[in-house]
Amino acid sequence: MPSVTRLGMLEAGDFNEPVTYRYEVVTPFGRMAQELSVDIRILINKAEYVPAIGSALWAALIAPAISRDVRLDLLWYVRWRQGGLALPFVPAQSHRGNQSGTSAGRAHTAIAIFHTGHSDNLAARRFYLHATPVRWQTDTMLNDRGWDGMLPWAQAVSMSLAGDALGGDFQQIVAYPWIVEPYIGNLFGVGFRKVTHIKVLQYTDKCPDFDGGVWP
Repeated sequence: MPSVTRLGMLEAGDFNEPVTYRYEVVTPFGRMAQELSVDIRILINKAEYVPAIGSALWAALIAPAISRDVRLDLLWYVRWRQGGLALPFVPAQSHRGNQSGTSAGRAHTAIAIFHTGHSDNLAARRFYLHATPVRWQTDTMLNDRGWDGMLPWAQAVSMSLAGDALGGDFQQIVAYPWIVEPYIGNLFGVGFRKVTHIKVLQYTDKCPDFDGGVWP
């Protein structure tokens, strides 16, 4: 297998606190999951701060684009510099989407692309926003209201998670488990890339089935 360096990736030691959050959400069409990885660029004094930050990120950055029919049920988090084991966390408060009105069905899920700026097929990571408002799409395409909702959302995510560019507390990254041969200090063979921009797709598509597993 190629090395992390040859793939143009970074290792956990190149970051302050790289964490992957996996959100399990309950939607009108079933249970779904989505993942968001960040480098937390502040000093973590207590371990419980890490899942609390993940819960706050969901409420601040994901909830604004989805309907109140979606509820965050469970959060898993992986601290890559602390061994890479997935740990569960039940949010202390009930997190729901912020958008009112009827939610779109599973076949009309808004999609964003997190891109790392590389030219290979690992550069783009799809991010499904489960149950965005049905009024945001027409015939499986985002309409004017959809663009008016998704573009400010993408800008908010970009600005909030652009630590390198803006000196903020979080830098958005993509984690690639099992991309290289595991070794001591990297038992899950994970590499990382920083997200450079976000693209909102005009079409909506069916979001993937929830696999029920915990990654890694």
